[in-house]
Amino acid sequence: MKPNSKLLQRLRSWMRGRYGQNDTLNRFLNNLALLLIVISFFIRTGWLLLIAVILIGISYWRLFSKKIYQQVAINRGFQRFWSPIVRPFSRLKYQVKQHWQYRFFRCSQCHQRIRIPRHHGRVRITCPNVDTNSKLKCNHRAWILTPEYNHAMPAGLKNAFDFLAFEGARKPAKIISYSDNMRGGQFGAAALVPVLQRLGMVVLPKPTPIGNVPQTLQSNGHFIDNAPLSKRYDHALHQTLTEITYYTTVLTTTPFPTD
Repeated sequence: MKPNSKLLQRLRSWMRGRYGQNDTLNRFLNNLALLLIVISFFIRTGWLLLIAVILIGISYWRLFSKKIYQQVAINRGFQRFWSPIVRPFSRLKYQVKQHWQYRFFRCSQCHQRIRIPRHHGRVRITCPNVDTNSKLKCNHRAWILTPEYNHAMPAGLKNAFDFLAFEGARKPAKIISYSDNMRGGQFGAAALVPVLQRLGMVVLPKPTPIGNVPQTLQSNGHFIDNAPLSKRYDHALHQTLTEITYYTTVLTTTPFPTD
């Protein structure tokens, strides 16, 4: 049937103002009717088939009903009854599927649960939260490289910072953001500033944005030859290195007085 056929247009016009939803109750009625039809083939009784036809009729009556709000209320009432019954089975199905596809481990230090795909051979597991803590403790400065996700920082990066306490306190932090457009991930960098400040880090002013990454950088991190913005970003990164080196020297040789 063509999308613009007259029959399809008439069907759409006829369904306008009707319920037309294959909701939870309708799916239950149709599945129960199908089960009764299959059972009737083995038991050879006509009353099961009659009940199945009645259930299908009720389903289509609700589907074509013009009392939309009434059908919504009926479906919500059925969901309040049906959801507690099927919720344990849905949870069990999800857990079986997860354990079939993944193996789960728990970090002994931060107790973070880690999920690893199965059938990938022998792998080495390193908790990113513990690794981040140890690196910040051993270094006098922090480079924060972040993309921009939905005008903010990625959820994984925020989750990593949630496990920090005082490991980065009073240490300079320089934000380098990147994206596939000219903004260079500036919204992600702006969202990251209050998080780092709350951790007690000295956030250096003016983050370094790197824009148009696919047209500027290769997969190994080197600049593409003759890229239009390669010289500009190369100068900005060298300036970033000079800036954080200066602040690290200042804060290391002249530390904050202890509380």
